[in-house]
Amino acid sequence: MPQLGYGLTDIVKRPSHGAGDLKTREFIANRHRLLEIVERYKPRAVCFNSKTAFEGFFGKGTLRTFGPQAVTLADTSVFVLPSTSPANAAVPLVVKRKYFKALKRWLEKSS
Repeated sequence: MPQLGYGLTDIVKRPSHGAGDLKTREFIANRHRLLEIVERYKPRAVCFNSKTAFEGFFGKGTLRTFGPQAVTLADTSVFVLPSTSPANAAVPLVVKRKYFKALKRWLEKSS
């Protein structure tokens, strides 16, 4: 995927049944790893695939709305999507698609 300009990673590198299994302390303990990855590869953007991951990294209450964020990660712009997990059935697929389309437009504007 790096040859295509994409990379995927997890902040917390352990299996879980869902976001509810992840503890704030685990996100805090692994912040350095994600920061090192972003500093090393210098991506054009970082996208968090859930409110839980974003707030686990930046702190509770930091997400105002999905989409582009006011914060950066190692001077890299940040975007947040609603979780694509089937456990996030409260957010309909049509809404999730809306945010993926917004991410595409946002990335096209920044290139």
